[in-house]
Amino acid sequence: MSSKSTKNAKNSKPPEPEEPQPPHPACQESKLVPDESEEYEEQQTGIELSYVLTAQEIYECLKYSSRLYRNRVVSILAIVVPLGLAAGFLIAGLVTYRSSFYSIAVFFAALAAFLVGYPYRKNRARAHAAADGHTTRMAIYPDRIEVDRKPGRMEIPMDGTAEFLQIRDLLVIDAAGTVLIIPVRCMKPRILPDVQAMILAGTKPKKC
Repeated sequence: MSSKSTKNAKNSKPPEPEEPQPPHPACQESKLVPDESEEYEEQQTGIELSYVLTAQEIYECLKYSSRLYRNRVVSILAIVVPLGLAAGFLIAGLVTYRSSFYSIAVFFAALAAFLVGYPYRKNRARAHAAADGHTTRMAIYPDRIEVDRKPGRMEIPMDGTAEFLQIRDLLVIDAAGTVLIIPVRCMKPRILPDVQAMILAGTKPKKC
């Protein structure tokens, strides 16, 4: 019996290894991963800008802020009316030979020249004084704008309290008297729509 068992043991084959079975679709592996959505969102939605404003860009904003130039009709009338009165009194002086009419005509002519030249010279001087070559750096987020410029850092909330206006190629934000000028030239064309969308969503139109 012992001999027979030994013979059977020699003739028996070792068991073949089982082939691995593919995993069942309902038993996929799962694991916990750290939530990196907050860090990811900050990297995606924050847009950093850096630029130096020119005197011409500052002048465009100052010119618009001047009440005389806000309304084209008013600005034209402010010049045409004094000139018309000056011409009228000049003609009256030529007809009547009264020197007082000449004096009044000179007064209105001087007033028209003042209305034409003074705001221009004043705004030009202010623009050149403000264009000191300082670099403005900022990061625009959907809920705020972080600005680093002279004289220090500041943050503008994008909660609908600030006012927005576009003057030509300048994006202007007025936050409680603090004016922020962002030139379009400092942005690549592909990010310009994103910047405009965030600013429009977080501000209200500025009333003229």
